Amino acid sequence: MTGCTIQSLISQELENFIYSPVRYYSSGMRVRLGFSIAIHLKPDILLLDEVLAVGDIGFKIKSLNAMASLIRETAVIFVSHSVDQIARICSSVCLLENGKVAYLGDDISSGIALYEKTSPAPGSEYIHDGMAAPFQYIHK
Repeated sequence: MTGCTIQSLISQELENFIYSPVRYYSSGMRVRLGFSIAIHLKPDILLLDEVLAVGDIGFKIKSLNAMASLIRETAVIFVSHSVDQIARICSSVCLLENGKVAYLGDDISSGIALYEKTSPAPGSEYIHDGMAAPFQYIHK
């Protein structure tokens, strides 16, 4: 990956703890570290499950830029409930509902529309167990 180092993806907050045992890291710090390592391994397939749900805006921007570069070289499965991220990152969508495929296609807006139709209203007490989760998959 050109022009991108693990250090550039790890924020100042994590750099202060880099020599601490990982067991003392917050969940956000673990995700930052794991994502930074994973993208530098140059995998054939990379599964990213709610990676951008944690972290500050700076980390999210750096991660999105790193993913844009990575997607050209790697098959990425991006799991998220964030329709904005799905719309920005994905080239195709598979919407799952209770473990079954509810939508599969390249029309991102149709997949998002169906997801929003099947999703609970924002702020409801619904727990995401069995909830539809759109994700990207890219055939390489």
